Amino acid sequence: MNNLGVLYRYELKKILMRKIVYATLAICFIATAILLIGELIGPYYIGNEKVDTQYHMFLTDRNYQKMLDGKEIDQALLEETIAAYGMIPITAEKYSATEEYQKYARPYSAIFNFVRDTTHMTLSEVLQWTPSLDDLYAQRQSMLENQWISENLSEGEKAFWRQKEAGVKTPFVYQITDSYYMLFRAVTTIGLLVLMAVSICLSGFFAEEHTKRTDQLILCSKHGKGMAYWAKILAGISFAGGISLLLSIFAVLVSVGIYGTDGFDAMFQLIFAEYSYPITACQAVLILYGCVIATSVIFSTFVMLLSEILHSSIATLAVTFGMLILSMICSIPSQYRVLAQIWDWLPSGFLTPWNIFDIRLVSAFGHYLTAWQAVPVIYIFAGMVIAAVGKPIYRHFQVTGR
Repeated sequence: MNNLGVLYRYELKKILMRKIVYATLAICFIATAILLIGELIGPYYIGNEKVDTQYHMFLTDRNYQKMLDGKEIDQALLEETIAAYGMIPITAEKYSATEEYQKYARPYSAIFNFVRDTTHMTLSEVLQWTPSLDDLYAQRQSMLENQWISENLSEGEKAFWRQKEAGVKTPFVYQITDSYYMLFRAVTTIGLLVLMAVSICLSGFFAEEHTKRTDQLILCSKHGKGMAYWAKILAGISFAGGISLLLSIFAVLVSVGIYGTDGFDAMFQLIFAEYSYPITACQAVLILYGCVIATSVIFSTFVMLLSEILHSSIATLAVTFGMLILSMICSIPSQYRVLAQIWDWLPSGFLTPWNIFDIRLVSAFGHYLTAWQAVPVIYIFAGMVIAAVGKPIYRHFQVTGR
């Protein structure tokens, strides 16, 4: 074990001594900061007309949200919201540019948008809606049922989600969730940055031994055929997990520093109305970025295996980047349930909020598991298989490669 520890530290040092690692990480951190700050920068336009700055719009809306923070979304608040929006002239082409919207409706915009997200009603439908708390919940249930049908859920899965929906506290209580909402929206980009960084930094990890002809020297060493391989795998996994953790912590610090910690215990449905699992906004963010870390680890084992098989860092980069691009532009129709679920849960496409909080479940030993419960476990076993497959490939080349 001491020898493994020495080799592990050496292999990790080899990764960290490369300049491309720090250049890549710098780009990732800068891109993450811009992603979270960008919405507060620049002018705000309605159509082609500049009416305000993004930052002032944020401050104004935040003050209105503070007036609503902690209020139950009850019958009275629904009536106030619809009445305020009823002040907007019907003939207005851009209602947000009207004086009536700014004076009467905008203070209730958070509740109005929540109603739209919860019921999937159009703008005109909400404006013509007769406010009713019972109807709000009925339309929410109808929206969920339609979603379950469109995703081809089984009766068992539907029963699971009905049970979870019963655990969602009603009436809804409005809370400010800006920080968690930004982290929710940003996870796809941050996850993509992490996977790209892993590809760039680890694509040459095994390949360089072959291109630089140092593999035969390793063959002559005492632990060259076995322990050196596991030291490399552990170092690559540690690096991938480490950078995903650092980038996730950085994103949280930036978001909380700008948007505050309000809404720590807010219901997740304020952010993602289509999900029925009773968790808080903070718990949802922990799940999201925990999945980023788990995905980066399994992806690192795949990148290292490709590096050993292809003997080329460029070829490894081409394959992994191709997979990432393919997952962004291609999808499988939901009617092909099993294929669509497998495709969406591959590491290259899993890191989106709607895939992590997928309503499609996995049945195991008489119980149903959600995507964020099942996929990390699947990834652990897949990582072990990939690492086990890679060892004989590594040892075989050492003997017969040249």
